[in-house]
Amino acid sequence: MAAHGRGRAGREQSKPLAPGSSGSTLSFAEPDRTSPRLFVESILPLAGIDIQAGELQNILNNPELDNDLALGAALSGFPIILGYNFETVDDGLKQADEKPFLRSTCELT
Repeated sequence: MAAHGRGRAGREQSKPLAPGSSGSTLSFAEPDRTSPRLFVESILPLAGIDIQAGELQNILNNPELDNDLALGAALSGFPIILGYNFETVDDGLKQADEKPFLRSTCELT
């Protein structure tokens, strides 16, 4: 803490410094179900928009419409430590051929 003068009764007053790091525990156990790309096909007809199949595929492949990819992109700009939840029992939710990460980078320093 850095000293910033004297307050009542001559006591030293301090102003907290910004932390160098912080931590929290979050678990995203399944793909995001609110990504805009999941709703494009149903919203376009409601809006009266007629779109060709090729154009629709381009829209669906747009990474900006995938909230999971947006989160990954946001996290990639900072030195962050991520963990992984290991399931010790078969909860019946995973497929045997599923991979936990499409792409990953590991840097040990």
